[in-house]
Amino acid sequence: MASHHHEDQIFQEKRKPKTPIKFKTELNSEQKEAKAKILQHTVTLLAGSAGSGKTFLACQIALEKLFMKEAEKVIITRPTVSK
Repeated sequence: MASHHHEDQIFQEKRKPKTPIKFKTELNSEQKEAKAKILQHTVTLLAGSAGSGKTFLACQIALEKLFMKEAEKVIITRPTVSK
């Protein structure tokens, strides 16, 4: 029997979580400040050294928005690097 993806259980509408999504990682004070600014503004530019958590923070916010049904999808890109 053929599968009808739109009827499969995994594609059924899911409820919005009642509580905020909790990640098992703690943000440091600079990351918390950056997260607050990101949530306040439509466009935010982050600058920091390697390993400071810029990508991690962006992904965490995107996943929160996705899980809370405030975003339909997340698209992850990276710049092209030429040598």
